[in-house]
Amino acid sequence: MPKIAAGTTCTATVVARRDRPGRFLVIVRPQGGAAFKRSFTSKRSAEQYAQEFNRLGQRGEDIAAKRRAAAERIATIPDGGWPKLRDALPGFITRMASLGVWRGSTPVKYRRRLAHDVYEFELPAGFGAFSARRVGDLPVDTLTPRMLGVVLEAATRSGRSMAVREQIRCPLRRYYAWLIKHEGFAGPNPAAELKDYMGHQETRRERITKPYAAFTRAEGRTLYAICQAHRPRHTARILVMLKAGLRYGEAAALEKGDVLWSKSAIYVQRAWNEATQRVEDLKNHVKRYAPMDNELAEVLRTHLETIELEASVNDWTPGQRALLLPGRSGTIVRESTFLQHVWRPLLEDAQLAYRKPHALRHTFATWALEGDAERGVPAENILKVRDWLGHASVEETERYAHVNSLGATATLNAMRLFPAALAAVAVAKRPLAAPVAQRGG
Repeated sequence: MPKIAAGTTCTATVVARRDRPGRFLVIVRPQGGAAFKRSFTSKRSAEQYAQEFNRLGQRGEDIAAKRRAAAERIATIPDGGWPKLRDALPGFITRMASLGVWRGSTPVKYRRRLAHDVYEFELPAGFGAFSARRVGDLPVDTLTPRMLGVVLEAATRSGRSMAVREQIRCPLRRYYAWLIKHEGFAGPNPAAELKDYMGHQETRRERITKPYAAFTRAEGRTLYAICQAHRPRHTARILVMLKAGLRYGEAAALEKGDVLWSKSAIYVQRAWNEATQRVEDLKNHVKRYAPMDNELAEVLRTHLETIELEASVNDWTPGQRALLLPGRSGTIVRESTFLQHVWRPLLEDAQLAYRKPHALRHTFATWALEGDAERGVPAENILKVRDWLGHASVEETERYAHVNSLGATATLNAMRLFPAALAAVAVAKRPLAAPVAQRGG
């Protein structure tokens, strides 16, 4: 019987059975108790069983109380052992997409992020038998919170945004939760507690006060004028985002029937997904109504006259004719094409600093919530703006409302201790302090 170190309550070893080739025997020797054995058909399962008891022994656990729990844990290992991470995650992501749990571009982003930042990541020294091994090649039951934490720390050091780091953590956490609930994985979930590795996370206050990229009113007028002069075909597209708050994909997927002329509104019910290259459900899966003011309505009417003429000349199909903002070929204009051939040249012609097209949506929200004091235009109700933008909560909309907290207000100016006229008289009558040399007795 091998010597047991002080404080260790048991040891376990794996032995290949000579009498039965292909089977493996685990011998567990508790300190001060009788040894017990268990036979396995898989070497991997035998090693897992032995490792479980060695860990318990090193921690000084009561082996009698833990024996049954360890046996139940090993019993859940599938034949052939758990798969490698790079083999298991893609199938899980596809399954979540087919169930509708992850929609739109989310599954695509998860696949790309895991393939780029996780599967090929090589663990540094200090992880025992797994040193200098790619994370994607490890069986899913061997990953630990520290291993995944090293991946996240590397992403933080390389300047990855919090959104990118969430694209690493979220699918891993959901995958292991699925294994525990549906596949008999004993756990614990190694991706459940990774907050300490995520780096600084913005507080709610920081999120609200952090300004979005937007255009000033003067810049908006310049952008509109240059677009009409140089790229009139895209004036309607840009104004739909600027004056109705639509995302690019939502505007690209609009159909003529979505314009509700009698209600001065636009019905937003679908979006173009740049990642999958098809029209899909909205980002939050909730249809909404966006406002259409008189100026936008006038631009859309003029735009439709042009589109109808092109459709007749080019003999477009009914599907092409249904689009509100088609390209010259009668199809949806990809965002990458719009960026390269329309948006960037437009900002250069207008001599404006570069901002993404999504800044038009930010501009709509900012203008609506701050109003126009010079023209006597009051600010819109924040709940109404929330519904126009399709936000899940008013907290998201509050990020645009920070502009209303800048500077003194009429209410603060009215909080005088006494009228301004009396204040001026009091200042005039107040005696000047005597020179220092004349003070005293």
